Amino acid sequence: MGAKRDRLQGFSLPVAVLWGISVAAALLLVLRVPVIAQAPLQSPSFTPSQTPSNFFQRLPHTALVEVTPLPLLHKSPKAQNFNAQQSWLSQYPDIMRLIAVRAFLRGAIHYAEGTYPNSLGVSPYTIILGQETFDSFADHPRRMVTLNWGTPYEVTSDAAGSCQFTSNIWDDLHREYPEAWRSDLSAFHPQNQDIGCLLLWTEMGGYKALMAGTSVNAEGRVAVDVEKFMASVHTSCKVWASFPCENGVGAYDHPQFGHQKAKTIEEIWRNFQVALEDQQRLVDFVFESIDRPLPTLASGR
Repeated sequence: MGAKRDRLQGFSLPVAVLWGISVAAALLLVLRVPVIAQAPLQSPSFTPSQTPSNFFQRLPHTALVEVTPLPLLHKSPKAQNFNAQQSWLSQYPDIMRLIAVRAFLRGAIHYAEGTYPNSLGVSPYTIILGQETFDSFADHPRRMVTLNWGTPYEVTSDAAGSCQFTSNIWDDLHREYPEAWRSDLSAFHPQNQDIGCLLLWTEMGGYKALMAGTSVNAEGRVAVDVEKFMASVHTSCKVWASFPCENGVGAYDHPQFGHQKAKTIEEIWRNFQVALEDQQRLVDFVFESIDRPLPTLASGR
């Protein structure tokens, strides 16, 4: 379990995903959509070398809360005007990308790494190696935990947070991308964890693969091609031990790493679909709010 790699590979972070996430977040805030109960996803809008030093200070603050979909969104009926909704999403492709990215973080990475949902019943942003918790976001907790002591499945790691960063990877990311973080927040704040997760995922080619298969279908729903989804997972298997590689086996299913088993691609895909539908409900809510006529008051005595 945990984000692992042999080295950080340099890459040019796609401007589209990062700009798209910030634009979409701003649009949703303007529309007064209650997104605070969703995952506190914030990310840089440019490659680190292009990011203005004060950009992240201008982003809205998001309180740390448990990230379950709002009951209102669960009860909201799906928009039936498919053609209109498809046209609306086509006008704002950044929102389409945001939906897919949020669903992948929650439904694929967090789920596979065992941070959401988790047996401890705590926020996914406060977990160490899936078994212990920490309560300060001042820095990576840097606390080693051992699982399955004295067995062939023994694993010792300080992997922490929603994406299970080891401290060396966390430090490497900060050295390589010093301008990519919300400096007005604690170093290991959930929003900074999300930024780190996006950096790792994009670096491995996972974001590019997922976006290549993301579109709006005839019913006005965000759809992801299963082959592109599989490619996004497989290409990231050297980062997350819970992701299967193309041969169906995890990169860390080896005695040296405690035989860490990856989840099956079918299981991750099913959970991703659930997360994608949860995110889609938010779009339904926004679309219905825009499409719904304003109430009028009858005049009279």
